[in-house]
Amino acid sequence: MDVTTSTEILADIFGLIAPADRAAFRDMLEHELRGRKLTGAETRRIAEHTWHKFLRDGWYHVRP
Repeated sequence: MDVTTSTEILADIFGLIAPADRAAFRDMLEHELRGRKLTGAETRRIAEHTWHKFLRDGWYHVRP
């Protein structure tokens, strides 16, 4: 069975995002994960959800 780590999932997601937009996505993801202690599965779920939100809405809706 092939086990994919959260790090690999995040690397795959970042690889799909244009280099110019990666910093914005990273900021969104940091905002979503801030202060949370999550399992690998929860981190992957939030990363995937954030990626979909980023694709749908762009980075501009994130507030510091």
